[in-house]
Amino acid sequence: MVLPECRTGPRPRRTPTVRSSSRQAASSKAGAGHRNPRQNEVVMPPRVRQQIRQIAGLWLAWTLAGLFYITQDSVPRIYRGEAVPWRYVFVGWMTGMYICAALTPALLRLGNRWPLERRVTYAGFHLCVSVGFSILATVIEVPLLMALGVFPAASPLHRLPRASE
Repeated sequence: MVLPECRTGPRPRRTPTVRSSSRQAASSKAGAGHRNPRQNEVVMPPRVRQQIRQIAGLWLAWTLAGLFYITQDSVPRIYRGEAVPWRYVFVGWMTGMYICAALTPALLRLGNRWPLERRVTYAGFHLCVSVGFSILATVIEVPLLMALGVFPAASPLHRLPRASE
């Protein structure tokens, strides 16, 4: 009687016979999505996905805030029968909102680093940071709006006539 061979190592791989249609042959990844529905998790780590979601959420929130302020700015003008300079209103508000959106991650990091819940003395720090945020946003926004043509250029002050003239 002949006993079968006992192997302790891994089995040798068989090369599968490729039987595919011309449609599958055209794609190098044919059927790959069916085998592993989460194939992109290897390419994009969870931390990167979380950061992308956070940035997209911030962008969406600031966009919605900008659209709210645009309607708040334009509806009274429409009600009074005034013309609404849509380009200036839209560009003006959205520029300000996206500048705030760009600065928001830094503010969130500072808020996580020095939360108000830990110490009351952090309130003064938060006040200073919020004032600095407002000043920085304005310093960035004004030249940008002037470059975009939303703000009119500063006109020279006209001399007032003197009483003796």
